[in-house]
Amino acid sequence: MKDWNRVQTKNDPFVNFNLRHRFIQQLKGWLGGIHHHVSKEYIQTYLDEYSYRFNRNRTRDSIFNNLINRMVNQKAVCHRLLVSK
Repeated sequence: MKDWNRVQTKNDPFVNFNLRHRFIQQLKGWLGGIHHHVSKEYIQTYLDEYSYRFNRNRTRDSIFNNLINRMVNQKAVCHRLLVSK
C-alpha cells in the first residue's frame, strides 16, 4: 500500500526561484484575466481554486487512476459512521 503522507523540508530560496517566479506570474495572469478584481476577504478561495487547477493540470492523465486506487485502498467505513452526528 502506498503511503500518502507528505513531509515538508526546508528549501534553499535560490534553487527553485525560476519555478516560483513562473508560478506567481501565472497566478497573477489568471487572477487578472479571469476575475479582474480580488478582494482580501476571498483571496484564500481564489488561491485554493488556482492550486486545484494547477495540480489537476499536472496530473490530468492519472487523475482517474489515482481516484480508483484511493477508493480501493481505503478502509471500509460503515454506514452508521457516515450518517451519525
